[in-house]
Amino acid sequence: MKFIEKWLPVYLKAWIQLIWYHRDIYPRETFSWTDYHAFNLPSHIPVNVNPELQKYLDELCDDILSKLKQLHYLNLYICECDDEDYVIERYCLDFGDINHLDKTEANTDQENLVFDEFRSSIYSLIAHLEKLPQLEPGKYTFDIVIETVEMSLGHMSNENLPRSKENVTNLERDWNWVKYKDPSNDFPSAGQSQERVKMYSLVGCDLNSLVFHQFAERLVPQDNNISTSIE
Repeated sequence: MKFIEKWLPVYLKAWIQLIWYHRDIYPRETFSWTDYHAFNLPSHIPVNVNPELQKYLDELCDDILSKLKQLHYLNLYICECDDEDYVIERYCLDFGDINHLDKTEANTDQENLVFDEFRSSIYSLIAHLEKLPQLEPGKYTFDIVIETVEMSLGHMSNENLPRSKENVTNLERDWNWVKYKDPSNDFPSAGQSQERVKMYSLVGCDLNSLVFHQFAERLVPQDNNISTSIE
């Protein structure tokens, strides 16, 4: 639906940049609070002023929209810069219950409902992020991973394809999402030391035309030998 294509990218950009900001993935001085007021929230949403990051977000959202019918999970992992296999947090949007067969035509009332649902979901994320202990700036990075259903990625060939911008983009979108690790083992360090994973259920979106669930997971240290920046 057109209003999903309109508002889902706005939601995703706000969702990602809120995590970037509150988890100190990028320096806080690289964010602006004056330009972006998403979904009539009482506070502004941080927007990174780096144009390359904004181009990355634009392409990411376009790519996700093109795969929405096969999309199950959208994961944003927070991991150590020196060891990207060491995941300390996971933020997830679960699209497994989305109704891809809903052909209801968009109308103003439906669009307003989507707007309200997205506002509640973003507000839930903000409330969660503001309660977390701060991370050590510069120590952590992020990784975005999608899990799809009945979709084969990484097999598109560039042989015999005209070198058009559209074909190059489609090829990159196919190869960029090749699975490189087992998503069932998101916290490989848990169980190897005195750590546990805590899960937080957040507000998602529940409409006939668009359904997704939101949750977060966090590695919680159990002894004093683990970095105090995550507890």
